[in-house]
Amino acid sequence: MRILALVLLAFVIKTANAQQTHDPYGLVVSDAELRFMSGMHSLGVSLELGRGAPADHQRAAEAYRKAAVLGYPFSQNNLARLYEIGLGVPKDRVVAYAWYLLAASSGEPLLIENRNRSADALMPDEITNAETLARTLRKHLPVLQR
Repeated sequence: MRILALVLLAFVIKTANAQQTHDPYGLVVSDAELRFMSGMHSLGVSLELGRGAPADHQRAAEAYRKAAVLGYPFSQNNLARLYEIGLGVPKDRVVAYAWYLLAASSGEPLLIENRNRSADALMPDEITNAETLARTLRKHLPVLQR
């Protein structure tokens, strides 16, 4: 029985400390952080829509931001939308488009559609500024492996 408990404990510790390297940046993100992204995204949705409590758009933006900077594309998309309409964050179409660019790089058709729709409302110089910002952000964000 004691051996079984030790084996189980070793497995739990190994699982908790498991890490993945996200190329091309070489950033190391633990499995727990990957699960954290999904949970933070869900929290953001609940805060934005007022599920279980009154809507709190500033806290929703923070929840999305936490998952977005770890590379979670749906949080990047939702954060972009909040910037686009100025809900919980200052309205900023350039910052919004930069986050849409990052989200769309996941290849998800809906996120690509949102990026394209957002671009239609921007001037060429705003698109250039957003692309520069997205490149800067991309240098610091992990890439999720599927």
